[in-house]
Formats: sequence, structure tokens, C-alpha cells
Amino acid sequence: MIALEHSPVGTEVLDSPACPSDDAARILRDISRANALFGGRAAIVWGVRQLLRDVGAGERLTLLDVGAGAGDIARTVRRIALRQGIELIPMGLDPLPAAVRLCRAAGVLPLRASAAALPVRPK
Repeated sequence: MIALEHSPVGTEVLDSPACPSDDAARILRDISRANALFGGRAAIVWGVRQLLRDVGAGERLTLLDVGAGAGDIARTVRRIALRQGIELIPMGLDPLPAAVRLCRAAGVLPLRASAAALPVRPK
């Protein structure tokens, strides 16, 4: 396991146990909008298209989105795969209860856990 160090500049609001769930959900939706507006989602789309070039229609894949937030990236990747005839099962890993709810609402299987201790194995 990788030991994560605390940032010398402080704690991110979302990482604070005192962050109200409604505030966390609002922040995560704002991040999702920023992904759409400022190229974060576009960068992922480009990379996923490269990865799926050699995957044939009818294949079934699983995607683990670590730090999934609102599930917007995983949802987008699933749509790209479907357009190529690929069934992609998206899973969104995030420690925040608000993220779990948003992922579920986005059709992304939520996993509440830390990126420092992934609860899954390959395949």
C-alpha cells in the first residue's frame, strides 16, 4: 500500500469529514461541468478512443474510475464504447457518500473506498 502524505497547503474541502453532503454533491457537479467546459472530459475521450481502437464489437469490458466524483467521465466512456458495439460496465470508486449517490444516479456502479486501498483485483 502506498502511504499518502498530507498536503502542506491544507486539506481539500471534499476531503474533510466536516464537509456537508449537500455541499460535496454541489462541488462534484461543478467539477463535472468543469470537465465538460475545460477539456478534462475531452482528454479522456481521446485516450479512450485510442484504447478501444483494437477492441471488437461484442466485447465486454469493465472500467474502474478511481476518484469518480459525479460519474460523468465513466458515463461518457460507456457511451463511447456503446457506439462501437462494446459493452462497458463502469464502476466509480470514491470515498464520498455524495459521490456514491451521484454515480448511482449516473448509472455507474458505485464503490465507496479509497484510492489508497483499492477493493478490487485485476479481471
